[in-house]
Amino acid sequence: MTVISAFFPITLCVLATVLFVCFLVIRSSTIYKMSVAAVHENDKVTAQLGSPVQPGLLVMGNICSRSTGKMVNLSIPLSGPLGHATAFVVARRQDKKWKFTTLQVQCREAGAHIDLLET
Repeated sequence: MTVISAFFPITLCVLATVLFVCFLVIRSSTIYKMSVAAVHENDKVTAQLGSPVQPGLLVMGNICSRSTGKMVNLSIPLSGPLGHATAFVVARRQDKKWKFTTLQVQCREAGAHIDLLET
């Protein structure tokens, strides 16, 4: 029993460290920064959430590298003085250039769906 109780805190620390590093890698990525910048520049998002719009801490998703390029699928929590939302991002990088295939914001309170790729 003492072996299990001693092993449990160590396991939690290792798991927390791994998760923290994963969050840092995603938040420091170019595509994350591009996505957050696009959210900040969009007047419809600001109208729904208020200003300033802040990204949340618990970014979910993955960044997958392959020989043909990188693929990203992210879910970024957002908040502002008027409400909360989630940005959904799908993008691909080929030839050193990112291209969004999905960049949408779903507002929780208002239920508004904002497609940031529409012109």
